[in-house]
Amino acid sequence: MIAGFMSGAYVSRDRVRGNYTDPKDFHERSRRSTNLFVFGLPCVLSIVISLLL
Repeated sequence: MIAGFMSGAYVSRDRVRGNYTDPKDFHERSRRSTNLFVFGLPCVLSIVISLLL
């Protein structure tokens, strides 16, 4: 969820254009959100596996 907030995935359509005007800032936010997603994925998978077993 934090990665989604940092990438701007939860904003309305009229604000998306304002968030992505600077290419350097866009790439930096995309890199950070991808790193957070990859970091959190094993935690989510382990919770799902523990709930299923």
